[in-house]
Amino acid sequence: DQSLFHYFDHILGLCLTAQQCRQVHAQVLLSDLIYRSGSLTASFISVYSRLGLLLDARNVFETVSLVLRSDLRLWNSIIKANVSHGLHENALELYTGMRERGLTGDGFIVPLILRACRYLSRFGLCR
Repeated sequence: DQSLFHYFDHILGLCLTAQQCRQVHAQVLLSDLIYRSGSLTASFISVYSRLGLLLDARNVFETVSLVLRSDLRLWNSIIKANVSHGLHENALELYTGMRERGLTGDGFIVPLILRACRYLSRFGLCR
């Protein structure tokens, strides 16, 4: 199983188009690996985000977050995707949802939340 995780993660990193990413995603779904690997799932979220496919990234997150909800890598990757694309309010809503599930942020997520708050404070939000 571990070698299969690494194989798909490597192939996913090589994807340059939405079609390629979706093909790899389909293969991973057939193998049921996505529900067992927070790392692989976070990679899908990151690649979809890099390709500008936020809806796909969010769908991956929503699909597996119930199974892997305590894996911070998922939360980090989806929050980063939202902040990177200027969806600061969405990022803060996700962070709030993460906190409501009893998860605390790590050193990776704090700068993302601060960045979102800094942006939103310009509009009188996130004080």
